[in-house]
Amino acid sequence: MHIHELPTPAVLVDVDRVVRNVSRVMEVAKRFGKRVWPMVKTHKSSYIARIQRDLGAEGFTVGTLDEAETLVEKGIARSIMLGNVYVADRESFARVAKLAELGARVVLRIDSFEGAKLVNSWLEERGLELD
Repeated sequence: MHIHELPTPAVLVDVDRVVRNVSRVMEVAKRFGKRVWPMVKTHKSSYIARIQRDLGAEGFTVGTLDEAETLVEKGIARSIMLGNVYVADRESFARVAKLAELGARVVLRIDSFEGAKLVNSWLEERGLELD
């Protein structure tokens, strides 16, 4: 199929350029002693996340629990930071807990005293502590 025959809208990615750009970011981060946690929300691509991981990303920042679950369940990420995700109810916390049970290190943000109590009670019920 010729590029002009693709149905639109279509997303086209120059993979070589992605690899070059990610490599450059990783080199600069390494030079300055920094760790890279790309925001998956930007590209929403497990393919690109694998490239980032393979080139040195330490973990991933996500904008939704769906993104976190995809990266962990596909074996792409072992460390996840919930950038804009508020964990304030039992349902969302159960999803976060499942990520941890699958072996992921999860960094989360709690925006209320009630959310902190929820996390604390979940940990106490299982005899666990925060690290």
